[in-house]
This record gives sequence, C-alpha cells and structure tokens, in this order.
Amino acid sequence: MNARDFLTRFEKALVETIMKRYPLSWDEDHITLSILEKIQDDFSTVRIFGYSQRMRVDWQIYKQRGTNHYNYGDIALLIRITHQDRDTLEGAAFLEAKKRSINSIDFAEIKREQLERINRYSQNAMTLLYDYEDITRFANIESSLSMEKWFAWKPCTHSVVVPLRLVLATGKRDTSVYKYSLPFSYQLFYRYFNGLDLDFTESALSTAKGFAEKENIPRYVIVASVAFGEAETKEIGVNRDTFEPFNSESGIRKE
Repeated sequence: MNARDFLTRFEKALVETIMKRYPLSWDEDHITLSILEKIQDDFSTVRIFGYSQRMRVDWQIYKQRGTNHYNYGDIALLIRITHQDRDTLEGAAFLEAKKRSINSIDFAEIKREQLERINRYSQNAMTLLYDYEDITRFANIESSLSMEKWFAWKPCTHSVVVPLRLVLATGKRDTSVYKYSLPFSYQLFYRYFNGLDLDFTESALSTAKGFAEKENIPRYVIVASVAFGEAETKEIGVNRDTFEPFNSESGIRKE
C-alpha cells in the first residue's frame, strides 16, 4: 500500500473510532482506549510503499499495571528507527489526551497545573485533542499542509496534536488552538516515525520503557519498531513488571 492510501485508511479508522464514542461515551479515556484497540487489531504490522523508501512498522501496545500515571501523560510512544545503512535511533514521545466539551468550544479538562507538570518532565510532550466535529472546519489545516499531497481523499480529522508548550504559552484551551495543530495520523507517520519531535533523553526513554519511578509511568505505551528500505525491525524491551500487553477484548492480556 502506498503512503497516501495508508494514511487515508488510518485517518478514516481514527474518525470512525472517535465518532462511535459520541455522544454517550464522550470521555477521553474511553476514546483513547478505543483508538488503541483499533491500532492493535487492524494495524499491528504496517508495510508502506511509495514513501521516500519502503517502510515497515511493527508495534505492540502495553498497559500500565496499576493507575499511577501523573507526570508524563496518558500515552507514551517508544520508537526505534532502523535505516538501510544500519543507522538506528531510539526516542520517546508523550501525549496527554483531552476531549472537546459537548456543546462548547472549550476543552474544559485542560488544566494548566497538569500541563506544567508534564512539561517539566518532557518539553516535547503534546496535547492530543479529540473533537466530535471535523477539525478542518475550525482551522485551515488542509491548505497549510497541502493535504492532497499526504492524503488520498479530502481530509477530515477528529484528532490533532498541539505542542504542550504552545498550549501553555498561548493559554488557549478552546478550538482556537487548532490553527497550531497537525492531524494525529500525520504526526505519527510523517514526524514521529522519521525521528522528529521525539525526546532522546535517558529519563524519557527510561520512563517510556517502564523503568522510572512508578508515579511517572504513563498509562499506555505504544512500542513501535520502524525499518526503512531493506532494514529489519528490531524488538524493543519494556519493563514487564510495570507494563503488561494490551488486549482489545479486556484491555489487558492475561498471561
């Protein structure tokens, strides 16, 4: 599958998954759980052609044993990138999910104190924003990204990322922040999986792998091994005393 067709398929899956939660289960924890289930069930191994070169992604999702996430947000991504010339790169990303309040333009659950705490631990962290309306209605994302280059359809997105530091700097906690956003699907495949916007510090990697102090561990971690060209994906180990494999039926895979 070429890159444009795949990104379109992935974005449509996100839209469908998010909208199934509106309005009866419009809660960021439920939305996040549904998205992780969809990724685990439908996209565990990704092969993309027509990219700058052939790309393969193998990923596994883990859930924290317990509920002690405080400092690093809801979702961590632990990413290892291997290029055909054998160069490797390992980094982490952290996302704090928030949903738009129903019948409002506000994200009422965005709390400055919480964002400041996350920002102290990872200055590359992002807010992951969910909306029950098409976000491209609020911001000119399509033209700013030349979306026809990246998507095989007229873009429609219900999930975007905004740098957490930007949210703090502007003080915005409503849909006006969308003008600074990128679709989550785009951020994941065209930036994170190319090594952009990742945190390479030892503390960030230790946290994403589950070796930090327990109160710093995120609720979920997406472990992704990315290989370009003829390179092979490589397994990434996490602390199994901290994380256990995620299962779409129960949320936790019994071992």
